[in-house]
Amino acid sequence: MSEATRRKGLIKLIIFYSVFLFAFVLDRITKIAIVSRIPENTFVEICPFLYFRNIRNTGICFGFLDNSNYIPFLIVASIIALAFIFYFVHKKRRILSCFSMFCFGLVSGGILGNLFDRAGYKGVIDFIDFRIWPVFNLADAFIVCGVTCLIVFYSRRMDAS
Repeated sequence: MSEATRRKGLIKLIIFYSVFLFAFVLDRITKIAIVSRIPENTFVEICPFLYFRNIRNTGICFGFLDNSNYIPFLIVASIIALAFIFYFVHKKRRILSCFSMFCFGLVSGGILGNLFDRAGYKGVIDFIDFRIWPVFNLADAFIVCGVTCLIVFYSRRMDAS
């Protein structure tokens, strides 16, 4: 393996871990700010279409599996998903694009952010409320954006080939 190939792989891992840490830390900071300033099950109007609402979601997106009995299952599933992503990113770093590494970093940071909540708070702290969409948090947004970008990126690459 050439030095240039090794360096590219290292740069891609730096991108992955930088985005992963940024997403996780930003998610934690926003959740700590919400929990410390807004009492649970109350809200603050930011503007006519945006509210910050401090709620706990014991399920996954859109209230699916909304039952605290599923929390151990969701914790284990999150750990497995993170382990798979980390293994995949390390194993395929030479062939994955920098953009893919960025997206996997977003997804992983989001998964860890929500995993942290499930383990520590027995539910995910959700707070972004547009009133026309279920309440969510930055970790959810990172996961959705990362997965969506990966799907679009790879579906376009497959169409091109």
